[in-house]
Amino acid sequence: MKISRLLMAAVVIVALPACSGISVDSVYDVQYDFADLNSYAWEAKQPEQGPDLPYDLLDRWIKDSVDTTLAAKGYTKTTSQPSFKVIYYIGVDEITGINTTYYGGGWGGYWGHGWGPYYGGGASVNTYRYDEATVTIDIIDPDPEVGLVWRGSAKGTVSSKRDSAKAQAGVDEAVQKMLMRFPPEAGQ
Repeated sequence: MKISRLLMAAVVIVALPACSGISVDSVYDVQYDFADLNSYAWEAKQPEQGPDLPYDLLDRWIKDSVDTTLAAKGYTKTTSQPSFKVIYYIGVDEITGINTTYYGGGWGGYWGHGWGPYYGGGASVNTYRYDEATVTIDIIDPDPEVGLVWRGSAKGTVSSKRDSAKAQAGVDEAVQKMLMRFPPEAGQ
């Protein structure tokens, strides 16, 4: 793939803040003509692996969701001569957050006590960890000279307490929000 072509082109980044905690971004090659795209095929790749995620289920959920979303947009899945190819990646990062709380003396007059560690109070610093998953979907032109033309990514917190139905619904939501801006409209 010629990623340098994508980077050399004027790149547009679209951020879609999601009320559900899933944040979505997309980037695309503004010089690429998306108008002639009508069919797609999945690009072959090595299966995702990792210790804590059910990658076999995620593979099926992501592909089903992408297939359903693209079909609703009028694209046809094919095995011969697609106008674009689709591939996805999953990544999980452990995030450490810091939460600081001040407590203490309370408020007084301008001569009295204030609030916080310098006025008879104290502070508490707590750290917490959580897993943040990223799903990335790439749209690739079949011509290797063109390569990557659109990339969408969705980030969200992974909860180990979610059941399969909720996890699948989260994947569907992430994919739908990602592909909401595919194909990009002129001036987006």
